[in-house]
Amino acid sequence: MRRVFPFLRLLFVPALGVTGGLVGWVAEESAIATALLLIEPILWVFAAWLAYAAWSRKDVGLTVGVVCGGLAAAMCVRIPTAPPETPGLDPAPFLARTSDCARELELPAQSVRLVQWTVSNDAPGIVPVITDAQADLVVVRGPLSPEVAAAVEAGVGGESMALTGANGPIHVFTRGVFSRCGEGDQWMDQPAQGADIGLLFVTVSPGTSFPLLVAGFPEVASVPQWATASRDARSALHTAAERLQSSILVVAVDAALPLGGPRLTRMLKVVGLAPAARPLNWPPRWPFSLHAFDQVWAAEAWVSAPAERLRAPGTGRDGVRVDLAPRWPVALPVPADDDAVR
Repeated sequence: MRRVFPFLRLLFVPALGVTGGLVGWVAEESAIATALLLIEPILWVFAAWLAYAAWSRKDVGLTVGVVCGGLAAAMCVRIPTAPPETPGLDPAPFLARTSDCARELELPAQSVRLVQWTVSNDAPGIVPVITDAQADLVVVRGPLSPEVAAAVEAGVGGESMALTGANGPIHVFTRGVFSRCGEGDQWMDQPAQGADIGLLFVTVSPGTSFPLLVAGFPEVASVPQWATASRDARSALHTAAERLQSSILVVAVDAALPLGGPRLTRMLKVVGLAPAARPLNWPPRWPFSLHAFDQVWAAEAWVSAPAERLRAPGTGRDGVRVDLAPRWPVALPVPADDDAVR
């Protein structure tokens, strides 16, 4: 029995792997799975301690089982094993009026630096950080005083727009201008459970205009509420991105889901979006953060550089900065200049 027992400990590998796969498959649909995803980094610390204790006792079977089983669980929880669900919500009313504008925009000519930040209070500390980042586009969720909003706008050097969402205001600043589509220049919808879906058409520089979807998942009081709330929010976001059908679409989303939401990831990839920025930004100002709550997704016309975290005092999360470059850059026409011809 002593010779057999060490091999039985290797069952940690398939057992933990299957558990990780089941958690990833259920994901935000279950309160238990959501809680396990939320504390995954803590479970890793426990697994490392257990492996170290087993190795100290020269228990090779348990050490190999815990290490390989933990790796198998971490891999399986991230594999898109579950098919994307069919969105059950009606599309936002504004999509029928704006989808043509989104499809008619030209491919971008220049790169775009985007900063996204979620703040829990006025957070004046973000102003110098955003100014130093030299961003072309800034999305800030949360309450900003008129003074802080004006300072951010001055730092970016362009126009600003404030969207009123169910979870509070969403401030968008651009180095360029906001374009119109028909009679409007901003659209907002709260489809269900307090989710926010907003649309803007942004021109950050000559020849570089694109539709920007800003989305925010509802704030919930407890983990069990995540299932219904996240299902409605990701369905609304999926439907909006699918109806716009734009190859230059950029999505800035506050998912507030552990691991960024495995089911949300699958649904956005199905409609041709790829993650441009999902750095770990919560909790803020820790030596290491645990989850990527604020994310940037982009359609096929964009390629992204590695994202960076931005830190400032008084914020609920770290900020996110990412550079988006055109995959197929379009040359700008050279303006006629009589003096240059001489």
